[in-house]
Amino acid sequence: AGAEAERLLRRATEQMPLDPDALCSLAAAVRREEGREPLAELLLRQALRRSPDHLQSTSHLAMVLAGRGEAVAAEGAFRTALHLDPAHLPSLISYAALLADPPPPSNASLYAGSIPPPTHLVTVLTGGSVEEERRRVAKADSLLRTALHLDPDNVRGLVARGK
Repeated sequence: AGAEAERLLRRATEQMPLDPDALCSLAAAVRREEGREPLAELLLRQALRRSPDHLQSTSHLAMVLAGRGEAVAAEGAFRTALHLDPAHLPSLISYAALLADPPPPSNASLYAGSIPPPTHLVTVLTGGSVEEERRRVAKADSLLRTALHLDPDNVRGLVARGK
């Protein structure tokens, strides 16, 4: 089913190469496959060149960046998405997840093959303070509260809030 969806989306982008919705949909389809994130990012950036305020492309780009461990760039994209639509559930929940569980620092290789360091140790290793960590976790909680206020039965929000 995934290959068929991608084929149809490719046809749509060939017929409407400037359409950010088609580009974003194709990016979302290819992003699901291992190793195709660079193509997804390229398509999302192309959609955003066509339409800089395209909410779905901005949100998907933030998720691609977060998945690659580029927390600062991902945070900027999530903020942009939430500026475009403060009630965008995927951005609220994914941004909260990024804040609550940031990617490991570059020197996390010290822990390779072992249990990841506790979040407070990650904060110290990355030069952050415990107070910064508390602010980050409080912001994540606030985002999740907003998401669950908008959709009280949102499974991703409930699971994230339960962590």
